[in-house]
Amino acid sequence: MHSLKQTSKGNKQKRALSSVGSEHLVYTEGVGSSNLSAPTQRQSEMAVFFCLSDFSFLPFKSGLFSHCPDIRTLIGRNNLKIMKTRLVFTLALFTCFSCEAQIPNQEEQISAAIQAAPEENRAEATVLGFDESRKLVVIRVGTNELICLADDPSKEGFSVACYHQDLEPFMARGRELRAEGKRGSEIFEIREKEAKAGTLQMPKNPTTLHILSGSEGRYDEESGKVVDANYRYVVYIPFATPESTGLPIRPIVPGGPWIMDPGTHKAHIMITPPAQDK
Repeated sequence: MHSLKQTSKGNKQKRALSSVGSEHLVYTEGVGSSNLSAPTQRQSEMAVFFCLSDFSFLPFKSGLFSHCPDIRTLIGRNNLKIMKTRLVFTLALFTCFSCEAQIPNQEEQISAAIQAAPEENRAEATVLGFDESRKLVVIRVGTNELICLADDPSKEGFSVACYHQDLEPFMARGRELRAEGKRGSEIFEIREKEAKAGTLQMPKNPTTLHILSGSEGRYDEESGKVVDANYRYVVYIPFATPESTGLPIRPIVPGGPWIMDPGTHKAHIMITPPAQDK
């Protein structure tokens, strides 16, 4: 990864962030033979692989392996099913790990993440991204009020976001609860209870979450721009209602503002501009 110089000016705030890492289990087994003149298990497996590849791992039947005359000598009938199982397992593991999404370098994560923010706020925003172990960490310390979140390569589609620093306790608590295996309504209920009890600090003023996302969105390295993605905006006003804001509970026109989760800690104004033409 590229090492990036962290911004030192201004009042830096150290924020406690809950992070979730991915653990990978790699199973390997090496088996040899006590007979030095006999082929090893590895050699046998390779021979079986090339012979079975023509037959989609069909059961052993007479005549199927006429083009592989030594296969019976290598493994025999009784071991064929075991060998096939191991080969399928090995191939599945290889496919899994070789197709795993790669973590972009820090410069690319930062460049993509800050594009969710207003242009004048991008240069000084703090950025959270993923390290080599897929843990969410601070990859750039900023000096303004925005925190930007890089795209998670382990998830489908593309999504980056920037939000006001006063939302960090709310966001961090959500990450913490998801790391504990909690989802959806359970997270909502826990944060609702904590916000009402005063143990979860919510913003005192309206605060905005900027989102840039798309099912086919991506960061184009050549242009340095996010493409095939659209903006939407979420303005958090805890415990606001239609009566206190004058907003409808559904959009009146395409892209019009409306209030969601009214009367709760998560009450927010939704603004979803119509998708841009590609």
